[in-house]
Amino acid sequence: MRAVLDIHDPVSRQSLERFLVLRGWEVHDITTDPPPNGESSLVVVQETPAGTGSATCRSVRQSTPGRSVYVIGIVWQHDNAAIRRLAAAGVDDIMAAPFDADEVENRLTLAEARLGSPRPGANLSADASHDDLSEITRRLHVQQAFLEALFENAPEAVVILDDASRVARINGEFTRLFGFTPDEAHGRRLHEMIAPKGRGGEWFEFARGIEPGERVFAETGRRHRDGHLIDVSVLATPIDVNGPAGAFAIYRDITRRKRQEAALRESEARYRTLFDRSPVGFFLCDPTLRITHCNEYLCRLLEAAEDEIVGTALPALREVLDHALCAICGEAVGIMGAVLELTRDYVRTRNQFGRAIGDNQVIQHRLADMFGATEEARALTDLTAMRLAEGDPRASALVAAMAAKVLACARFVGEQGIQLHGGIGMTDAYPVGHYYKRLLTLEGVFGGAAHHLGRYAARM
Repeated sequence: MRAVLDIHDPVSRQSLERFLVLRGWEVHDITTDPPPNGESSLVVVQETPAGTGSATCRSVRQSTPGRSVYVIGIVWQHDNAAIRRLAAAGVDDIMAAPFDADEVENRLTLAEARLGSPRPGANLSADASHDDLSEITRRLHVQQAFLEALFENAPEAVVILDDASRVARINGEFTRLFGFTPDEAHGRRLHEMIAPKGRGGEWFEFARGIEPGERVFAETGRRHRDGHLIDVSVLATPIDVNGPAGAFAIYRDITRRKRQEAALRESEARYRTLFDRSPVGFFLCDPTLRITHCNEYLCRLLEAAEDEIVGTALPALREVLDHALCAICGEAVGIMGAVLELTRDYVRTRNQFGRAIGDNQVIQHRLADMFGATEEARALTDLTAMRLAEGDPRASALVAAMAAKVLACARFVGEQGIQLHGGIGMTDAYPVGHYYKRLLTLEGVFGGAAHHLGRYAARM
């Protein structure tokens, strides 16, 4: 018999051709020798992002009606979209590439069980035929067991519907979420069972959406068995086995997320009320110090409309912030010097194994790194302060560079000080821990080192 290939990947094609020839198949290319109508053929297609494999499958199904053609689809592993397209096109089996010898043998055995052996004149004995069928049955049972475990242990509620939209099966999570047992749900229409009053028509919208073979996703409310409503997301997908055979739906409980969203909206509304009705003028700025929002009191205070205020640049505020940032970095440098001094004195007096830990060369190297970081930060802070005092127009860029360097050095010196002190460094009775907390606080006042590094890069 003929095996017709539509495979674009040369590695997959060569591997599969070898197996087919060894098993007695005549291998042909679908572009030059498509499967003839009425003759049993094996067709192997590879799905691509453009959907060529699924299109070939549909074309083959239309040109060779009946079950004389067995179609295997090839996809790359974890390509769920390709799997869905091939399944909708009507393939008989799907194989994930790259595949091993055992998988190819298993898939071809299943195909031959449907189409017959490709070896000319091959007459299998009754025992051999029985053994092949037994092995195929065993593999099908294994696959069924895996699917059964996946269905029952899925973390979302899953329901399978027949072609009349009646419940065929539900899993344990569906029972936990909606309160219906499998016996209570079987045979009932899903929308009559869990759709709240006034929302029964939603399922018909879902049904119309999945008829063309596309999945439908929505967030809505569904009714528990005892009557209370549950916020859920639902994903409905049709099942096609040479034609519509039903659908399955996956429900996820999103009640907690909805409550959090409602709380966030309420918090934003309270903030907006406080902002708009405050007896003090407020405005908000973007990173370039342009006003983005202002309240009504500020408009009255300035005797200007909101659209006249919004968008206004505040260069004077940038100068104030630059001086404030320089002051913060100056404080950080002073703290770094204090941490370095405390750490140096501690390692000189802390004895271990009969000697001071400060005598170890690795400790001395770390102290040297702390000293170097402190002096770098001190020099850059002094230079920036002088440039600001002189009114240098390029001082703003230097301030950003200073903040990026000093804050990074401050974190490094603080962390080294804590580590060299050990557990005592984090106690309230010892000052180095308080110094470290202060350094972290300074880092959060006007943004961290990464933020100011971005500011400096934007100015260069």
